[in-house]
Amino acid sequence: MTARAGFRREHAETPIELSVDADVDRLIDSMLADDFENSLATVYVNGRTNAAGVPSPELLMGIDSEGGVASLAYTGESPAFAGTFYALGETSQRDEVFYYYMGHDRGFPADSELPIDAVRVALKEFLASNGERPTSVEWRAWPADYAG
Repeated sequence: MTARAGFRREHAETPIELSVDADVDRLIDSMLADDFENSLATVYVNGRTNAAGVPSPELLMGIDSEGGVASLAYTGESPAFAGTFYALGETSQRDEVFYYYMGHDRGFPADSELPIDAVRVALKEFLASNGERPTSVEWRAWPADYAG
């Protein structure tokens, strides 16, 4: 299985291709070395869309290199896991958990910060499972009253 990812504006036209674990490591290492303005990546399985033709599932991966933490969100339509979820982590020391994607901030729940290595494992699992929601982290439904 292959996937495409992006966290910089140029990735909209030329996404990063992911097919092996080393690609995941390169993606995360690139994000760690980049500015916080490029701290959220989208990941989509190549060739998979929902009924409306929109890429699905979607995995969002935020990385705070300064804090050494990361967050994950998963949106999909599989019968077992339809909806939007975030990976449960530790409660943040920051006032707000947010990351930037192409000039826009995206908030995450306060208890969504994970070790970066846990996010590496989860993204590799997402890739190996053809876009299934990773089981290496614990998931919570995205709060209905939280816009993010």
